Amino acid sequence: MAYLYLACTIVFESVGIALLNKADGLTHLNYLLTGLLFLNLGMLTFSLSLKSLDMTIANTTWAGLSILVVAVIGYFHFDEKYTLVQYLFISWVLFGLIGLNLTGINK
Repeated sequence: MAYLYLACTIVFESVGIALLNKADGLTHLNYLLTGLLFLNLGMLTFSLSLKSLDMTIANTTWAGLSILVVAVIGYFHFDEKYTLVQYLFISWVLFGLIGLNLTGINK
């Protein structure tokens, strides 16, 4: 169940960031408020995931996967283009997440 909460955190936070981008600062108040709502929902589900997951694993997984999801949203929805070097660094985030979750942390 903890990973389901963590997945919800990633989705809520990524959607919230995309909405904040659409808000264009304070220009579009409806996007701003909806984005802030999604970010707060993400914090709520993240808190629930921490009941069962180690803080280090949960936080790095959330942060890393959010980077990947936001990059995909930026590419497909906002027509952001990345260089080969940027793709390389994004892939390192993915490899780091896989390695961290496979090895866990020592207690």
